[in-house]
Amino acid sequence: MRRRPIRRIASIVWASFLMLTLVSFVASCGGDDERDAKPSDEPAAPQETVIRVVTTSNIIADWARIVGGDRVEVISLMPVDVDPHTFQPGPRDAAQIAEADVVLAVGLSMEGFWLEDLLKNVARDASIVLALGDLIDPIHAHSDDMHGDEEDGHENDEDHEHDEDGENHKDDEEDGHDDDGQHEADEDHEHDEDEHEGHAHVHGPENPHFWFDPIRVKVAINAIAARLSRLDPANANVYFTNAVAYNEKLDELHHWTEHEVSAVAPERRLLVTSHDSYRYFAERYGFEVIGVILGVSTDVEASAEHLAHLVELVKERDVPAVFGETITSERLAQALANETGTKLVRIYSDSLGADGSGAETYISMVQENVKRVVEALR
Repeated sequence: MRRRPIRRIASIVWASFLMLTLVSFVASCGGDDERDAKPSDEPAAPQETVIRVVTTSNIIADWARIVGGDRVEVISLMPVDVDPHTFQPGPRDAAQIAEADVVLAVGLSMEGFWLEDLLKNVARDASIVLALGDLIDPIHAHSDDMHGDEEDGHENDEDHEHDEDGENHKDDEEDGHDDDGQHEADEDHEHDEDEHEGHAHVHGPENPHFWFDPIRVKVAINAIAARLSRLDPANANVYFTNAVAYNEKLDELHHWTEHEVSAVAPERRLLVTSHDSYRYFAERYGFEVIGVILGVSTDVEASAEHLAHLVELVKERDVPAVFGETITSERLAQALANETGTKLVRIYSDSLGADGSGAETYISMVQENVKRVVEALR
């Protein structure tokens, strides 16, 4: 009579044991997922501030991304394969400028009036602009390539004063800044009001296309690192470390270019280009720019007399090739090539190439150009 209660109790104990085992098994299988699903009791780590960098050139944007790394957000106002000489910014560009911590520009009048106008429209202090071209010992534009009276009213670069950042500054009473920090006309430039209102692109007395000299680019890289370090002192070491590493690559690029162009005999190192963007390259690597179709800028039509002169010059000097550019129409360059019986070779000048072009970065763009120039002239 007593066995039934005992058996009943034993059954209950056994069932409880099985239930506990099953619960433990399920808990062990789903514990990780449950822990992952639970919100953390610890507050999320605050995200570090990222420097907003706006550039007027996609070439400079490439440099800024390399120097800044993941500490910067870089936006280029200039799309790929767009001619900066004819670029006209829109409202979206003004909005980007308004939100920028720093604006990296070419300078040397490359941006014409449009950057100045954008700064005025968004009421930003012009000191946010770092004009890299002003720092690199610029080459004076060739007198034959100037249009109008652009050489008037300019002072020599030696009168510029540079601060530790490599930027041009004078005392507040002398530098032409008003109380709002906006620039007056630099070095007393005088521009026609109608041209200003029409955003005519007028280059100054210096050639702005300095990026085809890797040695000068190193100066620009150091200036970018210095400006980012000023904005983000806690990470200054990151910026300067990145700059040093990239400058080593620029040295490698320079020596590689020297080796490549050595395959071209000195008497064949002759350049005829769509516009005067290869003066720095020519000076650094022993080439001669003997003819330019459009001058320093691309938005001034060449005269018939000028084109006739180029035809005679190309024939007289037995020039092997005419170099057109990816940002400009090939019409005039092709006509010159056809008239002289030379070949037309397209090269990159003021813009990186599109994805898949082999010229998506500054270094790859220079390498691609060097290969094409050497192949055409040797």
